[in-house]
Amino acid sequence: MFFMKNIGILFFSFLCVLCGCGVYNDNNPIIYVNPSIIYIGTALPVRTIGEEYTTNIATATVIGVDDIDITDIRYTLKDRDSLPEVLNLTTSGRITVMSDVPIYGNTFTVIASATGFKSVEAVWTIIINDPDDLPLTYNALILADGVAGKEYSGSVATAVDAVYALKFGSTLPEGLTLTTAGAITGTPVEDVFNYRFTVIASAEGYQSAEADWTITIVED
Repeated sequence: MFFMKNIGILFFSFLCVLCGCGVYNDNNPIIYVNPSIIYIGTALPVRTIGEEYTTNIATATVIGVDDIDITDIRYTLKDRDSLPEVLNLTTSGRITVMSDVPIYGNTFTVIASATGFKSVEAVWTIIINDPDDLPLTYNALILADGVAGKEYSGSVATAVDAVYALKFGSTLPEGLTLTTAGAITGTPVEDVFNYRFTVIASAEGYQSAEADWTITIVED
């Protein structure tokens, strides 16, 4: 009986490793099913030309495990992607920014990876304003309500010829994402009422502008 039980555990472990659905912890031999890294990009803090600053994009989190040390998450630029020359990214997720020219919503993709986990990507946006540019007009409208568990489609694209990104530190309800074109898509996970988030719009020749939006997700 003991032999058969252990054979079963070994077989289950083999299947999990084979299909990539689990992580094995040598210190505590438990198979974790479907652990994953969650990593979401936003706009970097908006700055003005000539202003140097450092910020942290090491914002990845892990779901599905409680006792695995994930402090070794590494942050690297996606292959064939490039950073503006004014940026420097370390593997610990620190970015240093310094530019003498405006940057109007350039995007770059960062990969978060850790041993035993599937790597994930996040798109980040950099905006460097020129104080001599005209201010961009950007106003929030009313978003349609969504339904938990059902596909949602909305838009925050109310500025002209702009690139859109969530403000640094702002989030959307779980299951929804924002594209650089201003589209909100995805399947919301749970109901929320008047969920507030901030979007930054950037367009060439203009100073960036931000708008506070709200969205409500109702139960099915």
